This record gives sequence, structure tokens and C-alpha cells, in this order.
Amino acid sequence: MLNTNDIKKLEEYFIKYDELKSKRELRKHTLLTKEVDENIGTKSTALPKSQVENQVIKLHSDLIYQNIDRIINAIEYIYGNCTDVQRVIIECRYWHEVDTAYEWEDIAHHLTTLRTDGKVISKNATLHARNKMLNNFALKIGWIV
Repeated sequence: MLNTNDIKKLEEYFIKYDELKSKRELRKHTLLTKEVDENIGTKSTALPKSQVENQVIKLHSDLIYQNIDRIINAIEYIYGNCTDVQRVIIECRYWHEVDTAYEWEDIAHHLTTLRTDGKVISKNATLHARNKMLNNFALKIGWIV
């Protein structure tokens, strides 16, 4: 079960999604342009000779790059596989795609206006959908609760 601090941090990843993508690209650029001392004191030919292989190894062995990449991929997976309600929550609360719906009551009202059956979506139902989505996200990135 996620606590309040967990929820805040996980939501922060969604809010900073575009910033994380920029950080990933900057980290990738830094790793791939950094000079590497290839004189390791041996004449072993075990090192890959392909530039592409070397780049993949650099990116795969960098924990910071891997962590940022894992979070971005998880956000994209969650967004692509969540319910319509959860998608609207992400768009309104974290990505500010609807200017009039940021507070939970406003998001619930916005969700209600999108329904065709006339049923009302409450703030609690909205928060429940958010919590379910964040739980799935936490599992995807290996969040320790």
C-alpha cells in the first residue's frame, strides 16, 4: 500500500515526464561522447569492436541512465494501458492538458461531463482510480513500499 510520501514522489515522475525525457537524452549524449580510456593494460580482444555495441554497453551499464529510462518507459506503458478515467487524470493533473481541471473536485467534474450515461464521478472515485494507476506504476518501476 502506497503512503502519502510514495504517492507524492510517484506523481512527481508523471509531472516531470518531459523533463525526464530531456535528462535521459542529456545523459545518453554525455555517456556516448565521453572519452574512454581503452588502454586497460591488456591486449585482450574481448571488447566489442562495433561502435554500436560499445554504445549499447555504455548505456546498459549506466545505472542513472537505466533508472531514468525505466521510469519513462513505465509512464508510457501505464498511459498506454490505463483506463479512460486514469488517462484523463494523468492528462489533467500531471500534464495540464485541461486548464480548468487540476484540483481533484474539478477533475471529477470534468470526468462526469465526459460521461454519456449521466452518472456522477465523485472525488473519491477519482482518487481511487489515481491510486490504482499509481500502484501499477510503482510495480512497473520496482518501487519498494
